[in-house]
Amino acid sequence: MINFGALLSNTSNFLYTYILIALLIFAGLYFTVRTRGVQFRLFPEALRVLGVACRELEFLLHPETRTRFLFGRFLKKPACFQLLREGCGEVAPELCLEAADEMLAATPLMGSLAQRGDGAVAQYGQAVGAIYFSLMK
Repeated sequence: MINFGALLSNTSNFLYTYILIALLIFAGLYFTVRTRGVQFRLFPEALRVLGVACRELEFLLHPETRTRFLFGRFLKKPACFQLLREGCGEVAPELCLEAADEMLAATPLMGSLAQRGDGAVAQYGQAVGAIYFSLMK
């Protein structure tokens, strides 16, 4: 009788050592030639875009004011917003929370998002908030 577990394990070990490495090298070279080195040609553009995003996030993550503007659907219910204010007051009493909408596009990036039809400033604000809270220690 064939031991399928051992056969599968041996096949997997072989594929993940020799064939996969050769396949990855071949695929990398193939796509580099096929796209005419797009990863090298567009690297300066990627750094520029990353720099713009870092500037935008720096303003949002480290504001020089004690007022924090909140975005999102939960602000449409006054009771939810009041609970947020109370909770923040217990944790960080020096902060003042304010509700924001698309009219508060404080940075050029948020202003351009407000003009687009496929997204909302609130969605961007929520994403930045998620990044901010994930970076907190």
